[in-house]
Amino acid sequence: MIFLLDFLFSNVHKRVTLIKYLQYLIVVGCVMGNIYTFQNAWSQCKGSPIFQETFGGNASSPEVGPALPASVTSYTYVSQGNINDGQYSIKKTTGPMYNWFANGKDHTGDGYMMIVNASYEPGKFYEKEIDGLCQGSKFYFSAWIANLLPKNQYTQTPLDPAVRFVIRSAKTGDTLAEYATGNIPRYDVFTWTEYGMPFTLPAGENSLILTIYNDNPGGNGNDLALDDITFTLCGPAIDIQTLGSFENNGSYACIHDTITLQANVQPGYYLHPSYQWQFSLDGQQWTDISGANQLNFSIADAQPSDSGWYRLLVAERGNIASPNCRVASSAVPLFIEHPSPPIIQGKTLVCEQDSIMLSSRVVGRYYLWSTPSGAISHDSIFSIAHASVSASGNYTLQLTTRGGCQITDQTSVQVQPNTLQVELGKDTLLCNNDSLLLNAYNPQASYLWNTGSSAPSIWVKQAGKYQVKVSSGACSVQDSIQIAHQFSPHVFLGSDTVACVGDTFSLNAYSPVATSYKWQDGSDSAQRTIYQTGLYWVDVSNACGTARDSIEVQLINCAPELLMPNAFTPNGDGVNDLFRPKPTFALRAFSMQIFDRWGKEIFQTTNPQLGWDGNIHGHLAPMGTYVWYIKYQKQNGKTFQAKGTVLLIR
Repeated sequence: MIFLLDFLFSNVHKRVTLIKYLQYLIVVGCVMGNIYTFQNAWSQCKGSPIFQETFGGNASSPEVGPALPASVTSYTYVSQGNINDGQYSIKKTTGPMYNWFANGKDHTGDGYMMIVNASYEPGKFYEKEIDGLCQGSKFYFSAWIANLLPKNQYTQTPLDPAVRFVIRSAKTGDTLAEYATGNIPRYDVFTWTEYGMPFTLPAGENSLILTIYNDNPGGNGNDLALDDITFTLCGPAIDIQTLGSFENNGSYACIHDTITLQANVQPGYYLHPSYQWQFSLDGQQWTDISGANQLNFSIADAQPSDSGWYRLLVAERGNIASPNCRVASSAVPLFIEHPSPPIIQGKTLVCEQDSIMLSSRVVGRYYLWSTPSGAISHDSIFSIAHASVSASGNYTLQLTTRGGCQITDQTSVQVQPNTLQVELGKDTLLCNNDSLLLNAYNPQASYLWNTGSSAPSIWVKQAGKYQVKVSSGACSVQDSIQIAHQFSPHVFLGSDTVACVGDTFSLNAYSPVATSYKWQDGSDSAQRTIYQTGLYWVDVSNACGTARDSIEVQLINCAPELLMPNAFTPNGDGVNDLFRPKPTFALRAFSMQIFDRWGKEIFQTTNPQLGWDGNIHGHLAPMGTYVWYIKYQKQNGKTFQAKGTVLLIR
């Protein structure tokens, strides 16, 4: 039967017929022991690929990649625009193009893939020689293909791609393996499918030629994406058990333990298997363990430096040093523990009513806590909520680690009585220049105010929230108070005044800090209009006090406009010495200008009681006629202006 298997592996191009024949042998039960050998010949075809064509690219690459070498494909490379029959491109996405999937991505999601629009005539579109393979070894070939056409979107059914893989000897040209996919199905979403086959490289050869054919004609359809062409070395299944670890957990042991890595390599794959154990600190970089070339590997006196990952390499005799000729087991982790006190961590001084919380800095398998009261706990974290002073004392942890190490540690915890008190009082309003003393004093305590002060007490004058934390040992208390500030209101109704009957005359008592108004007649508005003669007063109030003001308003019948004299005699006799308007009603605003006969301004005022005394810059003005101009505003807000002449007589 062994000779039959050798024949099978060397003639894989007749794979379908031969495998059907072997299946028949399995069914009828012929030579069952030897059939087991063939069934498992391809049992481990995974791990690091010997060769892989990903077409390059990554997340930061441009949308279109470089062309393939001319020796790889006879199809025409397209870098932009539509990909026509007999053309290809190296891209990160499939479209938009024709009625293809618009946003299909490469098999791994970030790199490039080969987009192929098959030629009108069936034939090869990819060919590559693979070198550096291990002679006489068994391999598994695989590639990922996707149909670019969506399902059920056509009035005329398109052609689906059909691909054939042929692996030939680079030395003789003989076909080593061949696999036809048949029509690659269409899907509702862009879907990758893996196709592959096993084969054996003949003895004395380390190169092969992979050719990929398009078996359907081009035209309407036959469009595909190709990615991740992979050759993987096949080998026996390898199972490793770790003996001597604590409770046989397989990963953790204690210092000085004896550990044995026992391997079970599937028989019948190599005629003369050889072995090499390897060690890694990170599971990535591996080094050979000197002298560890047996099926099992033992560590007699385990140390923390032995912690890491272990794996077994298996190959045919003479090939163990060749990376392309050997298979590796899965990495086996092993961690050697050597804990030492102290292992208990947590606060050893806590305040009354706070929580006691203790844990181990070493991860354990079993925990046994003992407390001053005699209580025990098996939790990984020991805690007492709202601890009382009586909880003070020694706490002991007996820990069994994941690796089986036994360790005991003890710590003393003191629960401090909490005698701190702080009461800043109720929220308070400060008026005008008032200040407030906030006192948080406690004996032998420290203080931290949100103002930055560390004093026991502070004076505050401004509005805001004031907060203090008072600490002593493990205990602390805090309190806060909200301070508001306000000024007392002010009010001024103006001087006693005379207004004209019929004019609108208003009193305004508004204050921006006032919260209420009360007039002598009970009115509560900030403003009011006066219609009759009288004494008016108002109280303006807020939380800081009340302000009162009063005004005497006399309403009289007024001339429609200001009366201006047409002459005056500034001779100092007290009669008609000033030129000014005759007041007949109250004014809100007033201005007057005097000009000489050449138009030069010689006097101006905004006070209707301050008239012109007949002087120009301290000198007597000559007798004659002078021009005046006035502008004024009545209490009702209306503005008037007038001009005229006045005769100065001496």
